[in-house]
Amino acid sequence: MESGKTSTAELVKNVEEELSRALKTVGEISSEASKKVSSVLSPLSQKVTGELESVKAKVEEIVGTMKSIAFTEIVGVGLVAGYGNVKEYLRQLVKSAKSSLLLVIPNVETGDVEAILSINPRVALQVAASGDPALLRKIASRPNTTLRVLSSEEEKMLGAVKDREEAVFAWIPPKREQTVAICSTLEGYIEEFSRPIKETWFKAKKLE
Repeated sequence: MESGKTSTAELVKNVEEELSRALKTVGEISSEASKKVSSVLSPLSQKVTGELESVKAKVEEIVGTMKSIAFTEIVGVGLVAGYGNVKEYLRQLVKSAKSSLLLVIPNVETGDVEAILSINPRVALQVAASGDPALLRKIASRPNTTLRVLSSEEEKMLGAVKDREEAVFAWIPPKREQTVAICSTLEGYIEEFSRPIKETWFKAKKLE
């Protein structure tokens, strides 16, 4: 990420230098024009226009490169604010699993169970959850599923790792509506977010 910042700074500097050179050139041409008779104003005007067009093209090229770098740095990372929104995002992610899913979800709700049971039975599912025992048993009844039960101390986070290609992670604050989840499809972030999710799953107890 540091290299991206450096590249962006260099590009900004290039833009500033290009514009500074353009203004200086245009100023010199305008000064030259003011000293000439009207017969030479037309070609000088064309020269000014040509200079500005050249600068415009170069600046657009530089800005285009900046956008490309910014997109590369930002793509694949996002935030989801609000507990309800986070839960809905998580449910949609669960439904889209194709090969594997690691899920930590405290205080499981009917909508969560429905999303889990909609997954293709061939998807390997590891779930750490808490809540209504009847709902937990429904999850456990799904084929290819390993369910663990969260203790009250472990009900402070929720998250998922889907197909090892996407991760969602959130701490749940005292005021649940203030929950903010970070989600990513970038390999480095997936690895980082997976750690607390895996640790929480391993700490959870097996369903009795």
